[in-house]
Amino acid sequence: MAWDVPCILNQFAASLARAEDAAGVGPRARRYNATGWSFVRMADLADKSWSNWARHRAAVVLPYDPQQIVFYELYGMGLPLLVPSESLLPLMIRLGYTNLRDFARTRPGWTVPADELGCMWTEECLCADIERILDWMKNWCFLSCVWELRWWSSLTDYARMPHLLRWSSFPELMARLVHTDLPGLSARMRRESNVLLVRSADFWRGALARAMMS
Repeated sequence: MAWDVPCILNQFAASLARAEDAAGVGPRARRYNATGWSFVRMADLADKSWSNWARHRAAVVLPYDPQQIVFYELYGMGLPLLVPSESLLPLMIRLGYTNLRDFARTRPGWTVPADELGCMWTEECLCADIERILDWMKNWCFLSCVWELRWWSSLTDYARMPHLLRWSSFPELMARLVHTDLPGLSARMRRESNVLLVRSADFWRGALARAMMS
């Protein structure tokens, strides 16, 4: 998470707890005082080991790139993950390192076949020449409209993986934490990870076998 997000979430959780106190909610009916939620940035953890990560009840993931390794590590542990909803994802990954024009590099002498260009289905690109399209690809996060960014981000695992807690606002994020069966969700995530592991092993076994036969 960004350094300021834990501060905002902690302040929000504290405000909910104070609201329960002011409303005179009984001890057994309280949801926010009883749970003792505290948010901390991963980089600020004194113990950054996987075993310490696994001791946490959940993690809030704010993706800055279309793919982050830590996302899959936490998912494989069965740690419940709260990720932005599909409508918010473009705002998160739009300026990631893999999307910035400063990092856009093309191998000398290499061009993308026109039939493989992801933007060819847009009306603007259909009327453009190949140089215009290649320039669009290098700077897509700056030149694309919102619906194009949403289309791209909808293909990421943040939008497609099952058993993720998706939120569109901080109130919804807190509600997901409080009302979700986190241990049950963790068990489903671990089962999904086992299925993906077997599926990946079968794919690569077959790919290597075909490569060795050719």
